Amino acid sequence: MTWNPLVYVITPHYSERTTLRAQLLGVDYNVTAFHSSDEAVNRLSDGIPQIVIVDAHHASDEKASFSSLLQHLEHVSPVPILHIRDQYQDQVPGIQGEGCEDTLMRPVKSLELLSRVKSLLRNRQLLGQIRIQDSFLSSRTIKPFSVSDAKPTILLVEDEAAELANLGRLLQEIPCEVIKARTSSEALWHVKRKTPQLVIVDLLFPDLDGLELCQYLKRQEATRYTPLLMLTSVPELDNRVVGMESGPDDYLVKPTDDVEVLTRVRRLLSWNRGRQKLLGNNLLLNRYGYTDPSSGIPRQEFFRFVYPEMVNWSQKAQLPFTVARIRISTEESFLKIASEIRSTLRNFDLDFITGPADLTLILPETPSDRAEVALSRILSRAQDIGVPPWELRVVTVTLGEDGWDPRQIGDVFMPGPRSLKGTRSSSGNGDRIVIADDTGNGKNLVRILEQEGFKDVDILPLQRNRDPGKIKAKLVILHGDLEKVPELMKRLIPSLPHPDTPILIKYTGPVTDAASSFPDSADYIPPGSGAKYFLHRVRSSLDLAHLRSGNDEIEGFLKKLVRLLEEGDLDVRGHGQQTSNWAVALGTKLGLGKPDLETLRWGGLLHDIGKIFLPGRIVSKEGMLSPEEFTVVKSHTRLGYDLCRVFTMLDKVLPIIKYHHERMDGKGYPDGLKGDKIPLLVRTVTVVDIYDTLIRRRPYRNAFSPEEAADILRSETEKGMWDRRITKEFLKMVEK
Repeated sequence: MTWNPLVYVITPHYSERTTLRAQLLGVDYNVTAFHSSDEAVNRLSDGIPQIVIVDAHHASDEKASFSSLLQHLEHVSPVPILHIRDQYQDQVPGIQGEGCEDTLMRPVKSLELLSRVKSLLRNRQLLGQIRIQDSFLSSRTIKPFSVSDAKPTILLVEDEAAELANLGRLLQEIPCEVIKARTSSEALWHVKRKTPQLVIVDLLFPDLDGLELCQYLKRQEATRYTPLLMLTSVPELDNRVVGMESGPDDYLVKPTDDVEVLTRVRRLLSWNRGRQKLLGNNLLLNRYGYTDPSSGIPRQEFFRFVYPEMVNWSQKAQLPFTVARIRISTEESFLKIASEIRSTLRNFDLDFITGPADLTLILPETPSDRAEVALSRILSRAQDIGVPPWELRVVTVTLGEDGWDPRQIGDVFMPGPRSLKGTRSSSGNGDRIVIADDTGNGKNLVRILEQEGFKDVDILPLQRNRDPGKIKAKLVILHGDLEKVPELMKRLIPSLPHPDTPILIKYTGPVTDAASSFPDSADYIPPGSGAKYFLHRVRSSLDLAHLRSGNDEIEGFLKKLVRLLEEGDLDVRGHGQQTSNWAVALGTKLGLGKPDLETLRWGGLLHDIGKIFLPGRIVSKEGMLSPEEFTVVKSHTRLGYDLCRVFTMLDKVLPIIKYHHERMDGKGYPDGLKGDKIPLLVRTVTVVDIYDTLIRRRPYRNAFSPEEAADILRSETEKGMWDRRITKEFLKMVEK
């Protein structure tokens, strides 16, 4: 069972306990609900909460019992507290900790609840890392960075004049400079001239919607960490809808409450000051030589200080905590990854240079399964910049799982030469290797492999005219005379567990032209190569096998997502697969090659995958969507793109996912591409998608007959909306 943050909910209202528990369980929090603080104290032995949500009246009326709970949690300081208040409560007594306490107004909206919980957990990480930085700098007699007391700048982006004026007047209660913008374009103009400390943005604009504006700001270096507060009328919206990496930091659902607006603004400005302090301390670390000057990544001395602090904190708070060491085989690849790694890390992941070719990552509050996802992003980025997987050795250890002893983790990961025994490693241990031997000397290879730690190694003697039988192995090493290799391969390949199973040929005899007949899945080691080179090639081949098997797992995962997307709606069930089948058939008719047909296969299947994140109320709404609801629906193209771009195998599919709603006349979305600017494969899937959607019933209309759908598609194409040649070929195909 995977780890999820533990949330304590304390409220005397049964219905509220039930509702809050359901809302939080739906997004992977562990929730325990209590009638009183005394009940919560009695359950602390079962686990320490990562956040406490409490009825504000209870915290005030039963101050003694609530204070007792806080005293029990002092050693885990700070445990964030979220106070639920009534609309008529202007203040919540007892709120003192900036960033570690917050409020939520009744009636509780799911969107605001989830964003508030996420924000508090994020702030705890921020405060913890600032504390560690300050302690390190002070221990080196360096004064920690102090943030300027200058008035912050708030950019207010709202297209309704009355709302803009009201918010502007309200913000006068906070010492700040307010810049107002009526459109997204005007907002971008202001941002380029002065970086704001906070952006308040409405969801809906005529030129560039609020989601797209957030995405743009989060991708710019100057505004990457600028907090974004979104105003929306869609209470079901959550951070998944605006994209995993480009979402606002907090939300307010309209109509807004003045006290809540001011509370949100103050909290986000406080968080921004924390980010400024964190970045300022990083500059001090750089100035005094504690970071690598070219990449800005902290060096060993800072890691030695941070590591035990993080272990101690994780133990006290009962938080999982993953450390990963990435060892890179060449200096060139090391420099590439060091310069790029920060673009793949989450906000509070930490990276360190801990050796001549070692990068060590600390992933706070991250169990092993989520660490694998985070590391896959890094490995995918490494491939994107030209670093092959066999040049990387990754070792991970997670505290808080499987009884790991923190001292053992320290032995593994503290800088310096250490044994990697007992860690989860990509060295190859546990991978079955079969040596298909035609020389009688296969035992020498077994000895070399076993000395290096490869335990599951078998010899398969290749006897003339005998079927080798079914082979179960992650890697096959063919050991034989070069001239015999082609004939041996013919006998061996049908016995492999998978057509892509790597074959490493270690041949004997003089070099001839026979090597040119090796299959694509085979690699070879020339005679005279030493044991060190042999082991390097074995590891490289195993890395390739892992990559291929990983792709198989990814395919299964993505197909499950498609089934999950479609299973709740009988009318769209099978839409992805049908679009995929027709797209491949149409691509064949258009004369496209095998790689393009494979791209169409996946593009047709996954084109709508982003809809899995959309609120069900909007997706299944009967009748016309409001402009704001349609803006949310349009976001599925970006959501699908963000979901799939971490998978290298889908690189060529991404344009289909992102652009399948573009139109030839330039009036589509998300980017308004026109004509040939829309890739051919995208135009192909678009035509198929439209037709299959027309012949299916939707909540707002009945299904069209195939003849009616063909007429509609033909008419829209003549109006310049879709590709004429592709439409013509497709209609020929379906009419047959």
